[in-house]
Amino acid sequence: MKHLILAALAAVVATGAWGADFESFAVPAMSNVKRMPDVRPVDAFEDGVVRIVVARDEFEPGSFVLKANRDLGKVPLTLTPLKTDRGQVFPAEDLDLKVIKVWYQNRNGWYSYFGDTGFALCPELLLNDEDLIRVDTEKEANYARLTEKDGRVHERWINPPRQMDVRESKSRPWDTCESFWSMKPNFVDAKTLQPVTLKAGEYKQFFLTVHARKNARPGVYRGAVKVGGFGEVPVEVKVLDFTLPQPKCWADPEKDFLVCSYSYISYGIIMDQNGHDLPLAKQQLKAVLRNQAEHNQSMHSIRGGIGSDEGNYTWDVIREVGMRDDVIMGYMGVSGGDSASRREYAKRAADYIDARFGHHNVYICYGDEPGESWLRQARPVYEDYQREGFKFMIAGSDSVFYKAGYLYDWHNIAKAPTDDSSTKLWNGVNGGNRVAWYANHHIGPENPSFNRRQNGLGAWLAGYTALCNYAHHFGPYNDDRLTYKPMVFAYGTGDGVIDTLGWEGFREGLDDIRYATLMSAMAREAQKSADIETRYLGGKALAYLAAFDRERGDQNAARAEMVKYILDLQAKKVKSPIAIPVAKPFKPSVEPKIPAACQKELDEAIAANKDKNPAEQVRAKARVLGKYWMYEKMAKLYEDAGLYEDLARLYGTDGYGNSTLARPDLADANWLKFIAQTNVSPFAKAEAVRILLPKHPELAKMIPETMDKAAGRNWPNTNTVVSAYEQALGANAQNRTYVCDEAFAAYRAYFDAYVNFAVKGCGRTVHPGVALRAAYMGALSGDEQLAANGVRFLSANPKAPTNDVYLAKLYAASALFRTADDVQAFDAENGGAVAVKVRAEALEKAGSVQQRRANETSVRAMNAYRKSLYKPEPKVCYDVKFSDVPLRNLEDWSGLSVEPEKFVYERKYGGSTDFMVTDVSTGDRGVGAATGEKLENPWMEVVADEWGLHFRFTTPDPKAREVELGLVNGGSFEGYIAPGEDEPYTCILMTPGKEQVGFFNTTYDTFGHRRVRTDDPSLLRFQTFYTDDKVVSCLSLSWANYMERIPTDGKTWDFENMRWTRSGNFCFNGTESIHGRSTWGLLRFELTPAQRAKILKPLLFRAWNAYKKELNGAHGYEGAIVHWRDTAVGDTVFYASKLLPLVKRLKPYEDLMKTDMSDADVLNIAEEALPLWHNVAFEVGRLRAEYLANRIVNPPSEKYKVSCRAATKEAIYAKGENPEFVFSATNDGKPAAGAMVDVTIESPGDRQKKTVQVMLDENGEGKLKVKVPSRSGWVLVTATLGRSKALGGAMYDVGNIKASQACPGDFKKFWEKEIAELKKVPIDAKLTEVPVDEKLKGKVRTWEFELKCTGPRPATGYISLPANAKPKSLPIVVCFQGASGIRAWRSDYYGDVAISLSASKFGLPNGLTDQEYKEKGLYDSDVKGFETKGMESRDTAFFKWMIVRDLRILEYAKSRPEWNGDLVVVNGESLGGGQSLAVGALDPDVDFVCACVPALSDHNGRLVQRHNGWPHLWKVDANGNRPQSAFKVSEAARYVDTMNFCTLYTPNKEVSIGTGFVDTTCPPDGIYAAFNNIPKGVKKTIWTDPLGGHGAGNAHGGKRMMEIFGK
Repeated sequence: MKHLILAALAAVVATGAWGADFESFAVPAMSNVKRMPDVRPVDAFEDGVVRIVVARDEFEPGSFVLKANRDLGKVPLTLTPLKTDRGQVFPAEDLDLKVIKVWYQNRNGWYSYFGDTGFALCPELLLNDEDLIRVDTEKEANYARLTEKDGRVHERWINPPRQMDVRESKSRPWDTCESFWSMKPNFVDAKTLQPVTLKAGEYKQFFLTVHARKNARPGVYRGAVKVGGFGEVPVEVKVLDFTLPQPKCWADPEKDFLVCSYSYISYGIIMDQNGHDLPLAKQQLKAVLRNQAEHNQSMHSIRGGIGSDEGNYTWDVIREVGMRDDVIMGYMGVSGGDSASRREYAKRAADYIDARFGHHNVYICYGDEPGESWLRQARPVYEDYQREGFKFMIAGSDSVFYKAGYLYDWHNIAKAPTDDSSTKLWNGVNGGNRVAWYANHHIGPENPSFNRRQNGLGAWLAGYTALCNYAHHFGPYNDDRLTYKPMVFAYGTGDGVIDTLGWEGFREGLDDIRYATLMSAMAREAQKSADIETRYLGGKALAYLAAFDRERGDQNAARAEMVKYILDLQAKKVKSPIAIPVAKPFKPSVEPKIPAACQKELDEAIAANKDKNPAEQVRAKARVLGKYWMYEKMAKLYEDAGLYEDLARLYGTDGYGNSTLARPDLADANWLKFIAQTNVSPFAKAEAVRILLPKHPELAKMIPETMDKAAGRNWPNTNTVVSAYEQALGANAQNRTYVCDEAFAAYRAYFDAYVNFAVKGCGRTVHPGVALRAAYMGALSGDEQLAANGVRFLSANPKAPTNDVYLAKLYAASALFRTADDVQAFDAENGGAVAVKVRAEALEKAGSVQQRRANETSVRAMNAYRKSLYKPEPKVCYDVKFSDVPLRNLEDWSGLSVEPEKFVYERKYGGSTDFMVTDVSTGDRGVGAATGEKLENPWMEVVADEWGLHFRFTTPDPKAREVELGLVNGGSFEGYIAPGEDEPYTCILMTPGKEQVGFFNTTYDTFGHRRVRTDDPSLLRFQTFYTDDKVVSCLSLSWANYMERIPTDGKTWDFENMRWTRSGNFCFNGTESIHGRSTWGLLRFELTPAQRAKILKPLLFRAWNAYKKELNGAHGYEGAIVHWRDTAVGDTVFYASKLLPLVKRLKPYEDLMKTDMSDADVLNIAEEALPLWHNVAFEVGRLRAEYLANRIVNPPSEKYKVSCRAATKEAIYAKGENPEFVFSATNDGKPAAGAMVDVTIESPGDRQKKTVQVMLDENGEGKLKVKVPSRSGWVLVTATLGRSKALGGAMYDVGNIKASQACPGDFKKFWEKEIAELKKVPIDAKLTEVPVDEKLKGKVRTWEFELKCTGPRPATGYISLPANAKPKSLPIVVCFQGASGIRAWRSDYYGDVAISLSASKFGLPNGLTDQEYKEKGLYDSDVKGFETKGMESRDTAFFKWMIVRDLRILEYAKSRPEWNGDLVVVNGESLGGGQSLAVGALDPDVDFVCACVPALSDHNGRLVQRHNGWPHLWKVDANGNRPQSAFKVSEAARYVDTMNFCTLYTPNKEVSIGTGFVDTTCPPDGIYAAFNNIPKGVKKTIWTDPLGGHGAGNAHGGKRMMEIFGK
């Protein structure tokens, strides 16, 4: 997918991970992506950092991929110390870096647990030394490196053909195991990561596991992986400040979630792999169980039986490594007999286990997938044991529930882990019941994400209360298997195990459950909180789990969400109610004291045997002790009595696994003591020598003596001795003592003794079985003479089977084979009388011998010849044609535009040979045993159209009508289809007669892959039609099942189909096994680009509509994208920063979607947009996981800086146009993508402020249109983000902003009267010169003045003049100050160019400090609350007297001789701006008024739903009206309102007003009302600052001042 590849590439480039020598990609450790050496990662993290979030008591992985740009050779990878900012270092021993080994697994690897005989490369092993396993891609071979004690290093081929990869098992005589003994000491991985080979162009994955112990210190640890001297890969580890609990159940939060397995790991199994070394096996068992405990497996099925050394040792190891000690799985079985004897046995067992382990909470495994009759018969057995407190586990189907559900304490149901149909049944039985899943799917696929889901949230949320699938360890290294893959989670080695990706997925799944356990427990606690936000948070957390899609939900995102919820709950002070147990000191268990019942029976045995010999008395007591499992006391009893044979047999006789105490070392010691005794019978001594001989070949000299004495030259005894010889030497194939021990010297000695005794001494003929075994052992040991003797004796025996003679000769000759021609020559000489099938089987047996001898050349030669015996069958390839005529039903097959090929099924299941016809595999495939009926071969036709792929299967059947009625079994179809060579496949099961079609999907829905489902009729059709002699079944699969896999011309899909009928099986290609992908056939497609476009066009619309559903949601459906836009339950920062760019990226393709789009557009959109439209939910999950991991490790700071402005530069909108605002914000200097800005809106008519939220996009920007009323006015928005706040304003229809009230009719007269009264008072100016600033000395002189005036105070201020001012030479400028401050401003600024005055608004003396004003009482009398002083009347209003004083000051200025009589300017801002407008209107000589953000403008704006101008003399009441108490004030205010002063302006004046659109002190709408009241003809200008507040200024007025005064 090009877009994803480019995205990943861009991410690498952006992070600087692209160097001259290598590239690095940080990738999810848990992923469905099959990372191959030749495939570039498409899911790399954006910043290239390996980021790991881990809780205490958890192992957590991270991963990265390296690609060398040139051959770098062997390169060491080392971790730098991981440190916090405070220098705390993460323990190096808790960091484990490994390389992922890609090796050969069967063709079904990664996707399925079914077996196959073909191989394909697959990533799986976690190695420290990648050279421990060598992969040969030319031979498709894996080789293990073996290092012997003497330092010799050699290799072993470990994936030969399965038929030649067998050896006989010592612990299981009925079974075989692979030839590679992986747990011998010569096969051990390194302890730390060794240098790795980095080849040019090859991608190699690495796996870093962090173990945070229970005492780990929380924090963020940063470091890197050093890639030799070529560069580094950055690493961040966040240790969370909480400890993970052990898992509880979702279905019952009080119940522990138990984790076990059907484990076959035992002493014997390990010894089969390690060379039968018990001390080593014990060490390895401990390593295995520790590894299981570290992977969250809390239980282990104990082998060995009650009181056995293996059972007791395993129990001790379980406790030592930290597994559960409060529950036991296995350890005991059930006894036979009647009910009373069972009850008695159960009572004894309970007493023993209680005494040894402290409880008998034991699950007994009894019954496996039983039938209904067995269930009925077993009920009394269960009842007898359950009465004593034991529990039972069984595996099976739901029939178990209906027949005996009340009996079972633990049921393993053969269901999919995400299927909750059975859990609903079993969880309803009782509180102690357990239900686990198995079989669908089994363990097997290497995919870690698959295993994580199966063993994690998928099963847990489905209601399962335990896990117990098949064994997790020690499957074979060879993946060449039929039916099932080896169910391997870890591979045994000489000192433990090799972990796998699948095993890591298992651990992660259970860690998901542990996180969910903690989160849900805390959430339930939160719901008890008195704080509603805390309760809501708890509800959201639980809702998240409840809504999680068990089959499709992104598990990485789920983990991150759970961490986030836990951290959020912690921030709310919510604590976990789950106690973290303290580890108990480990003490080995000891054998209990003899119980009273046992002692009573001992006393009775002593009394009953008092007359017998001492040995029998001891044995009688021993039998009683054995009954009560007192084996250690039993052994002591034997030892004290010198009963060495009894003691040897108790410790372990023959290594078959039949021993009780399993101490072969002590067994051997006692056998040696036994044969040294003088009173031993010859037969017993001979048997003892046979047992000892494999490990004590020096005893070979005793064989003739013991045999002769045993025979005693007595013919019956001789027959017995010869028979004993022959049994020991392999006449009975079940006796494998020597071959299993590889005790070749002992075997040869025994064989020679047998020949001497039986042949030479007694004249006997060598037993054919012995001769054949001799040939086998000679070939196996490389003893050519022994092999030749076996052939000679067998050939000489006329009764020897011809087949055995051939096999013996083949054994003897096999070591020398080098080519298939060598084998053919041997076969031509020796195989004439032997059937081909027998010869093929003989080649397999001889091949297994040479495989064990590591003779690869011979094995390959024999296998090549063996395969040549099979009839060659080329792979079938069916050409699928495209019909332009659509196919909708059976009748349409006759009207197609093409003629599909009629393909007759002629091959048999299992593959055809020229000598073999395989029996029909019946199983559950809809047929019983073949009836002998002869039916004609069925045939198949396939055609494609624009809707999908159509199959018509025709089966000739004379009983077709009976099949239709269900009277006769119609058999079934079993098919497999995969849309490409390395794509997941689907199994299709169809049953004519029952009209059923079902699908077995081998994997879950993932990016690019969808399960085929039966619950969506738009995806498939299935119909069966019947004639008198045919059954015709039609299956149609929509292309929508394969949305992104529409084939190009010549493309092939894997396909196989089997028709199971009453007369046998018929196959498309003759698959070797069910699900055996390497032997399937192919479908090849013939599609032109136009036909592909025809297919893709409806798929595009389907995918697009699905995408829109995720984008916008639908009724009852929460879309994957729209969810995150929701401010209550989503995450807007995530949406804007990660999803919005994705949406924008896809938008151009949406614009192209038209019903008449061209084929080129269709193909282009299919290539670029279809993958993301189709997979957007998966992409959202991937992005969410990456995003949250980064946020958790690197929590964002909240250093917000928000801004707000109108969308237009002027911020002035026409009538009917809604203002639009733009918001932007940064966080610590970076765009605050997704931040939710709280926006408060104030606009005319709003009684209350409106508050909305605006989400910022990926650039940290957002927009909002404000709907305003039809009237003109001002809108103010306040943007708040964190602690940052910004204002934005806009005006609309400004030309129609009218005065809130008409000017009072007597307004002009009122002020004429006040001016007249003022003129009656002489000015009587008092001047006091004051010093000027140093730089103005000699240039400007300044005086403080006081002028007599009407009203309570004189007019005061400052006046400045040029030092050399001349009469009639200067203009006047009066500056009025704002509301703040007491003293008048100095007037020096314009003093060098004008008569410059500044006015005190209070008329108080200047030059005092604020404190002095207070001390003189002037602050309280004049300043404090001046805004409202006297406002009850126009006559007493403070502002009236202020304006009067302003007029007196201007009058004084005009009286100065220096005035040129021509130019007067008034200037001010805020309150000073209001004074300027008033004075400019009242004084006829004022030429220019410069008013900045003038106050006193529109005191009564609220009357018309605007803002009142400063000083906001009154406020509306609760109903939005003017309160009665404000009437007098509002009336008086009309006489000091600039809005009314502006009506007095005459054309000879110029007015410049400035306003800011975010000025809440002097709102711009009131200022516009004043401005609009200035009569036409007056030169007026209003300067606006859209972003300006109360300090907005007046750029236009300032410019005019500059023009007038030059400054």
